[in-house]
This record gives sequence, structure tokens and C-alpha cells, in this order.
Amino acid sequence: AKNLFKLNIILFKTYLFMLEECVSIYMSKHNSIPNKSKFKNLDEVEYKVLFRKPDGRWYGEADGICQSPDEKNPKIFINPYLTDQSELNTIIHEIAHAYFWDKPEKDIYKFANTCSRILYERGFAHNRERNPKN
Repeated sequence: AKNLFKLNIILFKTYLFMLEECVSIYMSKHNSIPNKSKFKNLDEVEYKVLFRKPDGRWYGEADGICQSPDEKNPKIFINPYLTDQSELNTIIHEIAHAYFWDKPEKDIYKFANTCSRILYERGFAHNRERNPKN
């Protein structure tokens, strides 16, 4: 039980760190900082986050895509034409994939929905002009 408790503490700290990354990327996008951000996941794989709609030829109607950490120079694409809450959710969702590539989609979905709802309720993503070309 003690080892399980330690593991849960480590996972919680990892989730907090990841959430800070998500908020940082979200805020950089909406404060006229260039249209890309970078971060490293837990395995030190560097990702570039681009605010561009994922290519429909490969990804259909997806609003966000996280490329495999095994790819050379992996990227995350986020559709910049979403509502505030959907964009925040998509950023969190795709960054969660980068950190936890092997987690099931249902776990990533639940985590992203929880984080984005709480952040949205606290006022993140409100009262700003939308300019998807920033």
C-alpha cells in the first residue's frame, strides 16, 4: 500500500506539471506570442505545438493530433478555430497524449475533460478576442 501511495503521489505531481505546460501553451497562444510552443515530455522527447488545423487528408475531422514520440521531431496540431473551451480541452488532451502515449483514449479523454472544465470555470479562456491567425 505504501508503494501504491508513492506511485499515486508521483502521478499526481506529473499531472500537475503537465497541467502547467498546458496552461503555459494556451496562454502563449493567446497573448500574441508566436504560433508555436515547445515542451519535453517525461522521456525528454521534444514536441512542437502548432496552432493549425490537422490535415484532413490524414486525420479526418480531428481538432487535435499528437504525433507519436517515436517520430522524428513530433508535433501536436491544434485547430485554432474552436470555441474557447474546446480549444483548451484539445490542448490538454493532446499534451496528455504526449506525456502518456500508452494510456487508453478513454483515460486521456476523461483527464482532459476534467482539467479543461475546471480551468474554464475558473476563467481561463474567457474575455478575449479570438484571432486564430496569431
